[in-house]
Amino acid sequence: MAYAKFRGVSYELIRRYCKQGRLTKDKNGKLDPVVADKELQDNLAINGNAKLAKKSTTKATGEKVADVNHTVEFNKAKARREKSKADLAELEYKERAGLLIAVKAVEKEAEDLYRSFRDKVLNVVIRASKKLLGETDEFRFRKILKAEIENAIRKVGK
Repeated sequence: MAYAKFRGVSYELIRRYCKQGRLTKDKNGKLDPVVADKELQDNLAINGNAKLAKKSTTKATGEKVADVNHTVEFNKAKARREKSKADLAELEYKERAGLLIAVKAVEKEAEDLYRSFRDKVLNVVIRASKKLLGETDEFRFRKILKAEIENAIRKVGK
């Protein structure tokens, strides 16, 4: 068969595929290259055949072209790489422009702030105890305690 020679595979392989119903012949008993290529591609996707998968596909004109699947995958990988490069460049620009800061720096700053807040609030007891000593008026007691807590909060981060 001319199609087997055209595809660069053995006549027996194409004959076996026709016999199994993987390839259909026209009224004249010949294979249409375009239809046969489509059927082979569908069959390879389902059943696979390493020999044919490596061969080139054909156009309606009958000329050989590179395997389209490999080209498509290559182009997708190239597009992903270019997008990653663009994203990285954008992040570097934003970092240099001061729009982004490092996570570690933020975590350290937050930890320092929380530690300072905790220390100031815990020291309220020590500072307020001297002023509250002997205080019997509940209103005055609350006022002094509230003033000390507000003072501690204002001093946090300074």
